[in-house]
Amino acid sequence: MSHTEFGVVPAFAIKRPEKLNFQISNLQIETLTALVRLCPIAPETWYNRQEDLEFGLSRRWIIEARDEWLEFNFHQFEEDVNLFPNFRISIEDPDHGTVPIHFVGLFSKKDDAIPIIFMHGWPGSFLEFRPMLRLLTQRFTPETLPYHIIVPSIPGYGLSSSGNLENELTLNQAPRLMHQLMMELGFGTGYVAQGGDVGSNLAGQMSARFEECKAYHLNFLGPEPGDDLSTVQSSTPEEQEQMDRGKKFAFSGSAYVFEHGFRPATIGHCIASSPIALLAWSVIIHLVLSTST
Repeated sequence: MSHTEFGVVPAFAIKRPEKLNFQISNLQIETLTALVRLCPIAPETWYNRQEDLEFGLSRRWIIEARDEWLEFNFHQFEEDVNLFPNFRISIEDPDHGTVPIHFVGLFSKKDDAIPIIFMHGWPGSFLEFRPMLRLLTQRFTPETLPYHIIVPSIPGYGLSSSGNLENELTLNQAPRLMHQLMMELGFGTGYVAQGGDVGSNLAGQMSARFEECKAYHLNFLGPEPGDDLSTVQSSTPEEQEQMDRGKKFAFSGSAYVFEHGFRPATIGHCIASSPIALLAWSVIIHLVLSTST
């Protein structure tokens, strides 16, 4: 069931976003399917026979994931994405010119509705918020929804651009684009920012830098570099377990952070060359952080 009734942009919006119908062409599907089918799988080694994620994804996992991918229903996925109102809006930025930004919007008709922007991280996308969007559309109507819900593809991710190619889009500049998105939608009297992973950095900066951001909520808040977690007082056994997991991940699971930070062009070439390479590089983070070990 489509939820187009939530897609009525408030009259007070400064700039009217254009509606976006998400589509994947048959040629794109055929090309991706061919690449997945023809991509060679790494030869069997002792390391990729291990199933505990200690050395990364196992060869068996990759083969099973490839087979699942070949059966994926892309047109059903299109329909799922288009269940919620998708938009694109052009944001003008002093360093990056015109930056097209995609977002999903659930707009309320209540005069006192609170605007909230939800921002994802890496590896992630706006799709992470579909369960929340589904819950809200089941529980409320546009007349009763207490919030204006804005879920963008953050700059440079998914269906959003990173601007022109003459300047680097930095982590300090991206919050400016997200803030301007909220301003263009008419939320200049105040909004709330929420984020996880990269999105948590954006939300924190937006709260600190822009007075229109009245509150923020993070579901990722790591310790500062140099913090000694061993000195934390009165931690519960569960908290201590989580801190131990955090230290282990910082030691053995965060190599990708340095590769992305210092050699982004190199890893970009690698993962763009093969959908299986992209899968192997990105999904390991989801699996490692969602396990209990």
